[in-house]
Amino acid sequence: MHIAAELPRDDLVSGVDRMLRAVETTSQGQVTDADVATAKEALVGSYRAQIATVEGAATMYGRPDEPLDHVRSYPTRIGRVTRADVVRAAARYLRAEALHVLLFTDARSFDAAPLGLGPPVVLAASP
Repeated sequence: MHIAAELPRDDLVSGVDRMLRAVETTSQGQVTDADVATAKEALVGSYRAQIATVEGAATMYGRPDEPLDHVRSYPTRIGRVTRADVVRAAARYLRAEALHVLLFTDARSFDAAPLGLGPPVVLAASP
């Protein structure tokens, strides 16, 4: 599972903080039916955008570990997800000890201390 966002540099710390708080509140079961409906719309929309291209469809249907019907039935299966399902999965999988935060930014100009995540591990990218 991954959660991704593009955040402006001047909002990076507060943006990451908001995301971490959302993960925490979700893991505590603070999820509304509206939250679930919004997430379902986003997932099905993303599916439709991907399946609409030849490359996207080939990627989705080219997975040897999934039967073809699994891809076709995705919107229906997402439509069946309930708030209780989300709360149950969040309690099981969204655990602080399993959380890894990756930030792709210039480490020289970013102070991660306000996030309370511990010292950063800096990976250098080749130009």
